Amino acid sequence: MKGLHNSRELFFDNNLVHYYEDLQQFHNTGFQSHETDYARSHTTDSIKTYSSYNNKSVRSKFASYHVYQRSSDRSIVFKSGKDALVFISIVKVKAIKLGVVVYAICLMDNHIHMLIKVRDKYSLHRFVTDYTSLFAKLYNKRHNRSGMLFSSPFGRAYKKTDKYIRNCICYINNNPVEAHKTKTIEKYMWNLFSFANSSHPHSEALNLSKARKRMRFCCRVLKAEQSRGRHLAYELLDEVFSSAEKSETSQLVDYILNLYNPVDYSAIKALYGNLDKASMAINANTGSEYEISEDDKI
Repeated sequence: MKGLHNSRELFFDNNLVHYYEDLQQFHNTGFQSHETDYARSHTTDSIKTYSSYNNKSVRSKFASYHVYQRSSDRSIVFKSGKDALVFISIVKVKAIKLGVVVYAICLMDNHIHMLIKVRDKYSLHRFVTDYTSLFAKLYNKRHNRSGMLFSSPFGRAYKKTDKYIRNCICYINNNPVEAHKTKTIEKYMWNLFSFANSSHPHSEALNLSKARKRMRFCCRVLKAEQSRGRHLAYELLDEVFSSAEKSETSQLVDYILNLYNPVDYSAIKALYGNLDKASMAINANTGSEYEISEDDKI
């Protein structure tokens, strides 16, 4: 996967200038009547549904599963940072809607891992189906392709005890270490563990009061989308990153990942005692995972 810092796709001519005139309209209409491609591409999930799960606590009667998916033709899925950002934003929105707890997530070039806690088997299938189908639709349009993006059925493994859950968290977060992409889990952007203790782990702190007017505007737009339970669209990311400087690009990526981070760190703290202990345990144990089995087709 190409990192966002090096992706040429992020550097376009400045096409966001005309949105300055629309800022007041954003505030007045709450994005409901904004006629742009990215606004039209969003899901229509209600704000009430989104908010009702926003602070749902972990309940012991829920079942935990390691979910594994590979690209249907084993080709690279996450070709740029934008692909990863769109995917993560969709996972966040769908997890909140369905009351799914995400313990761990890791995006690799051609496959993904997640450890989630769901209320029942229906919630598991609904969650995976929803984020898979929506991302595939947006991804296929973006990359001018058709057909399935991820293999079906998806792999899953039930995790019955806290010990198995901790082992799975180690395994998932250490995927990039095992693949020699990084030496520590915190150095890899797309497992999101680095955001456990920082809102900007891969960039300098963003001070909006001192940022450029355009940067402040972009952050307001992104925040408004997230607060209304809308996933990110490629068109919006095109505009946001169109004329960002390199340092601003890094800050925007961290800002977006912090906004749409689906990982429940409080659940991890409950398993390990605190996040420092979790980091030490995960970095010290790459883990082994041989229990992935095929589920029914989704």
